Amino acid sequence: MAYQLKELPNDCDCIRFSDGYWYKFTKKTATKERVIMEVCSVCKIKTEEIIAFGDDYADIGMLKLCGKGIAMGNAINEVKKS
Repeated sequence: MAYQLKELPNDCDCIRFSDGYWYKFTKKTATKERVIMEVCSVCKIKTEEIIAFGDDYADIGMLKLCGKGIAMGNAINEVKKS
């Protein structure tokens, strides 16, 4: 049903949480990566200077973007591989 709902709004992103059948629906432009880029712009720093911590699917892009991406001990395998 979540995947059917995902098709309704064109600008919606649907990400499943790893600990069950939870889904996060947000605008496609509302990402952790975008916020990091905004902070870097305002603070006049580079993404390479950022350390990020994550544990779930929504964190993968952020961990790849930052200079140092750290998977938490409880992170899912997909995060640990990124």
